[in-house]
Amino acid sequence: MQIKSRQTLTNALARWGEHEAQGRLAGKIQVDATNPMVCTEFALLSRSPYIARILLREPQAVFEVEMNAVDIGNLVLADGRSVESWQAGTAQDDSESAAHIQRLIHDPGEGASKGYLLCAATLVSDNPSQQLSDIVLYDGWHRAAAFMERVRLARAKSIPGYLVITRTADRFLPMGLR
Repeated sequence: MQIKSRQTLTNALARWGEHEAQGRLAGKIQVDATNPMVCTEFALLSRSPYIARILLREPQAVFEVEMNAVDIGNLVLADGRSVESWQAGTAQDDSESAAHIQRLIHDPGEGASKGYLLCAATLVSDNPSQQLSDIVLYDGWHRAAAFMERVRLARAKSIPGYLVITRTADRFLPMGLR
């Protein structure tokens, strides 16, 4: 994982809200995606259970990062599964999630790399690039799954994200994953 810059939590939340407003909820809601405060509020209202979990972890710092396939392969989804396991289960369903992943894989543009993933980890030592707890992915499950397939097809190398460094682990994950 390459750290690009230090950011604020509100900046990460604004990007999350912007992505939600322009992505799966486009046309269903009216949100001024150019206004960071409106996007932050939208993220807080539409994704409050996950944001609450991040806030309960006591955020200490936020970084914009660039992740590769190894990084994504090491993520734990907020429900405790790996990206690979979740994608395999989703692919078996004839669901909108499976169709959305396929659209992202075959998008001739940015596809899976459009938008930021949002994840959090607890700092185990003073070096965030070396000593992080399990990195939990809260937003971007579909993009992460599609990204892994695009890497396999040699159509992607990295995906942007925000990494929230926290004081504590996610207490809602199954015991073995904390």
